Parts: sequence; C-alpha cells; structure tokens
Amino acid sequence: HKAQKGEFLPWAYCVYGYRYIPKQAGLLPRVEIHPEQAEVVRDMFRWLISEQLTTRQIVKRLNTLKIPTRTGQNAVWHAASVRSMLNNPIYTGQGHYNRTQSGVPRKETQRKFRPRTDNYARELRPQAEWVPITAPALISAETFAKAQKQLKRNQQKARRAYQPTSKRYLLRTLVRCGQCQLHMQATRQLSACKRY
Repeated sequence: HKAQKGEFLPWAYCVYGYRYIPKQAGLLPRVEIHPEQAEVVRDMFRWLISEQLTTRQIVKRLNTLKIPTRTGQNAVWHAASVRSMLNNPIYTGQGHYNRTQSGVPRKETQRKFRPRTDNYARELRPQAEWVPITAPALISAETFAKAQKQLKRNQQKARRAYQPTSKRYLLRTLVRCGQCQLHMQATRQLSACKRY
C-alpha cells in the first residue's frame, strides 16, 4: 500500500546508479541519480551492445579499472551482480515492485539427495499485483531492448560452446558424485608447461 502511494521505495536502497533520499521535512522519500555510478551503468550497457562483451568480460574490465562497487565493501565485481544490473528495467525510468514471491524450486537442484523444505525460489505474481515504479532514466528503452537481445545472443553462444558437437567437456553435468549426488564440473588449468 505504501509503495502504491510512493511512500516506500524498497528497490532504491540497492540499485547501483541511484542515491536514496529518505523522507524528510514532510517530503516523500525519493531517489536521485548518482553521477559517477550512472556513468558506469551507461558504460556497461555500451560495452555490452557496441563491443559485444560478455558479462564476465565486463566484470573483468570493471575490476581492472578498479571501479568501486555500490557499497564499496566488496573489492571486486561479480558476474551475477552485473547480469542483474543489465537485466534491470528501472534504468529506463520504468519498473515494477512486487513482481515476485517466494516459492519452492520447480527444477532439480544440487541438493536432490536431501528433501527440500525451504521456499527460496522466486516466481512471478499475477500482473494485477505489480506496483509500477518510476525513477530518473539512465538509459533509453531502445538501449535496454538492444542489451536484452545481446544478452540472449551471448547466452546462445556460450551454450553452443558446451554442446556435445563442440567436443568440450562431454560429460559436463551428466556425471554425479556417488555420495552426495552433486553434478561434476570440468575445468582446465595451466601449470608451468602442463595442462590439466
């Protein structure tokens, strides 16, 4: 109810590129653009679209440039954070609060060997329950749409690299540990002149 009236902005505490200003002197809480962070957000979308970098390559560049994270507490950026930012429509100025709710995971998880009792997965609520939210736009809707297309292309390209026809890691996620049932992964490592 507070979110519908604009008195509650839970998303504003944690979105990179914005500065949260709490309720004061009778004014409602609001957000304003954080200039330095906003420039980083625009750079990330530009790297994705123009240079066609992958999420991991963007992370590498952010860490190489020593760009601080939102809180500054983490020394390095992570792929999950960058992917979440590149998928967040609030940067276009429009978004929705209350889109998801807790639910039990529908697909197989790594903990198949132990019955799952917690509700940690997220699932969409009915659209009638979504609360529209607005923010100062950092990028255009057109840029966001292009970014989503590029992310899908990157995902398809990555998936092709791990198909049986690629002859890389043929048993990836098919072999399991006999004790705990966790999927086995494959990696390559170079050490001196040897490859493992």
